[in-house]
Amino acid sequence: MVLRESSEDRKDVIGLASYIEGPVLSAGPSSYQISLESLLIGHEDWVYSVQWKPPSVTSADGTECIQPQSILSASMDKTMMIWQPERTTGLWMNVVTVGELSHCALGFYGGHWGSNGDSILAHGYGGSFHLWRNVGVDSENWQPQKVPSGHHSVVSDIAWARSGKFLLSVSHDQTTRIFAPWLNLKGDQNSWHEIARPQVHGHDINCVAIIQGKGNHRFVCGADEKVARVFEAPLSFLKTLNCAISHESDIQEDNQMDVQILGANMSALGLSQKPIYVHAVQETPQRSSSEGIDTLETVPEAVPVTLTEPPIEEQLAWHTLWPESHKLYGHGNELFSLCCDHEGKLVASSCKAQTVSVAEIWLWEVGSWKAVGRL
Repeated sequence: MVLRESSEDRKDVIGLASYIEGPVLSAGPSSYQISLESLLIGHEDWVYSVQWKPPSVTSADGTECIQPQSILSASMDKTMMIWQPERTTGLWMNVVTVGELSHCALGFYGGHWGSNGDSILAHGYGGSFHLWRNVGVDSENWQPQKVPSGHHSVVSDIAWARSGKFLLSVSHDQTTRIFAPWLNLKGDQNSWHEIARPQVHGHDINCVAIIQGKGNHRFVCGADEKVARVFEAPLSFLKTLNCAISHESDIQEDNQMDVQILGANMSALGLSQKPIYVHAVQETPQRSSSEGIDTLETVPEAVPVTLTEPPIEEQLAWHTLWPESHKLYGHGNELFSLCCDHEGKLVASSCKAQTVSVAEIWLWEVGSWKAVGRL
């Protein structure tokens, strides 16, 4: 609470000032005394930012404005809250709460209002943006919106899919991401978006190679570990890719029928991504409320679905994983480079080496994934 005091009406405000505990600030002929008015209780973790709603213009020429009584707060509990004083009591209350339910989200470092006050943006630990816009007419209705996304550390390798339908990238931010053009429904123009995050790993990823040739989309990646991992596109990604590039897609329905894996899950303490089968989703029983609580060993199951529009961060972080089909053991140090021949029959891999014994290039047969040569 701020109390303004001038010399001529000093006697009138002394009575009120005597009830206010706080520092007294002087500016010219006026004095100000500041005290605690309200304690905003609602967040469950550290609050990293608070911001007043931008002033609203009240005159046609834009010279007169009013300051809305609305505050935005962002916290490491993965939520942002809008606070406003109640009309009757004047108590500050939480009127809007938005946030991310993803197990991968690590909280918000800051929240910001849009210039018109009809949108709010949060930025998180992993360099991600989270945007909500008020789309309500008679009442407030805050809905998540699409925002640009990308790696938040060094991009170590990229690879084009066959026919150039999408671009695969890996990074030291320990993720693998797929970018593709999404056909605009209002016209024939494409805009590029991140449409899937096939791998969320526990080591920095150094290299990747897409398997060429016919069949389903597959890739091999290597990280700061001795194992190369093979991933295969699930059914949910194939259908999402169809939606993204529409009639230009080279993925036929009969090929999709051969894919029985819908998506993938990964435990919080594991590095492998386990497949979710189509029939298993249909037969999964309802879980009790106690089984849905997040722990270090148990995290919410992924819900892979066909995306009909570019995904938001929460969908990308957890529901677009690819299953891991094979592990390639053989190297003695961290993997450094991978490549695949144009026919899609062999994959070559190499690792960091300081001795002659590990300075080798291994050749792997695609399909059986057996080591067939060492150079």
